[in-house]
Amino acid sequence: MNSEELVREIMKDYQIVNRKGKYELEKLRRPALKSRSRHVQRIYDYKSKNNNNWIIFCDYDIKDPFWYVLVYFVDKLGLQADLVDENKRVLYHYSGHFLHRFNERFLHETELSKIEILKRYLLKNASAYIEVLPDTEKYQNPVFGKSREGVVLGNVEIQGLYSIIHVKTFIADNMIFENQQAKFDYTSERYKRYWDEVYKKRNQSAYDD
Repeated sequence: MNSEELVREIMKDYQIVNRKGKYELEKLRRPALKSRSRHVQRIYDYKSKNNNNWIIFCDYDIKDPFWYVLVYFVDKLGLQADLVDENKRVLYHYSGHFLHRFNERFLHETELSKIEILKRYLLKNASAYIEVLPDTEKYQNPVFGKSREGVVLGNVEIQGLYSIIHVKTFIADNMIFENQQAKFDYTSERYKRYWDEVYKKRNQSAYDD
């Protein structure tokens, strides 16, 4: 399946899956009110009528509840997953290689499946600040981003009205090379501002459980 076909297949499901996410989110209001942190997270597996596998992430903070959805499939290269941000018309593409690197460099959990690693990664790292960089001799449309637990590297592909950010690999903050330090400092500061703006009503420590 090429990128054009992928976008088309995802969008056939998206509206229905997104409504399902909203419905599941609303059911979490009472559990959130009862919790000490006033914050509840849940993950749901969902198979669409088109037989596609989706994951729905619901994050209910009393002051600012939200949800997001992700589709995944397995091809000859292994697990492939795409998180959909319809508002920005962006797909964030995660490969099995990326998940292997995240586990190898951060989790160190040998018994987890790729799906379990994916869910764990997104629970804390779905929100990231990603910067598109100038082309180099080696890379076209490279991206450099900061998430809660580390740094993501990859490239962006334009497919019609959508941008696909291919998240290629993950490195811990202490693995930054000297020539990456300036980009790291800049994206880290922008990520902090992003977090402060988007989640200014939230208790950031709730995401460290």
